[in-house]
Parts: sequence; C-alpha cells; structure tokens
Amino acid sequence: MRDIRFRAWDKSAKWMLQVEQLAFSDSGKLVAVYTDGPDFSNDPIILQGDKPDLDEVLIEQYTGLKDVNGELIYEGDIVRVWDNGTGFVTFKNGSFIVDLGLDDNSSLSSEAYPLLTWNSGDYEIVGNIHKNPDLLEAPHD
Repeated sequence: MRDIRFRAWDKSAKWMLQVEQLAFSDSGKLVAVYTDGPDFSNDPIILQGDKPDLDEVLIEQYTGLKDVNGELIYEGDIVRVWDNGTGFVTFKNGSFIVDLGLDDNSSLSSEAYPLLTWNSGDYEIVGNIHKNPDLLEAPHD
C-alpha cells in the first residue's frame, strides 16, 4: 500500500510544516489542518473565536517516491533529473509530473513528464517552489 503523507506551506510564516491530520466536514470540505506546528482552520467550532486562517496554508502531497538521497518527494519540490534538467513536481490530470520548463503563462510546458518516467534514483531534490523559485527559469507559486 502507498504511504499517504502531506506537508503544509505556511504562506504567512513562510515555512514548511508536516501535516499530522486533515479534518473534513460532512460534505467533504476541508475544514482544518493539524500540523507539527500551528494548526489552521475555517471551522467556527474549531476556531472558538479565532480568525479563520485555512487560506494561509497550501497542502502538498507526497508522491510515494524518494530521491537519490532517500528524501521524500512532494508536490512543489524542485528536482534535478539527471541529464534532463531541473523542474518542479506537480499533480495534473491524475498523475504526479515533473515540469522541466515553464511557458510564458507560467503553466505546464511541453516539457512535462510523468514522475514515473525515470527511476527515483534519477531525481535529486534541490529545493521547493516556495523557498527557491530562483532555481526555475521563472518563479512559480
């Protein structure tokens, strides 16, 4: 079975947190994110008078793969693909992909490949799109 994990980028504090639990309403809407640091919610019952802040966090999923150094590869990671360049990991059309270049609209380029195109040993995490956008040709956030 695949290991399902998430991490959270705190947009305000500009730091990455490990997600411990996600909470959903009866209708399936995300209402809270519990992390190894601060928690985030838009649910008045959970907030108990605090300001809603769920929009201040971006959730990124673990791809199920590790890089050449054994590091977990998540959405938003910038990876070097041996002999193919550097790109960012994202989830599109039901698959994790590596986009090796951005077009003028900062959307997926023609150089986007499924993450499973190469062996996990062919990837090395060199940063992420939040802390290291300069590693890409154009910033992507």
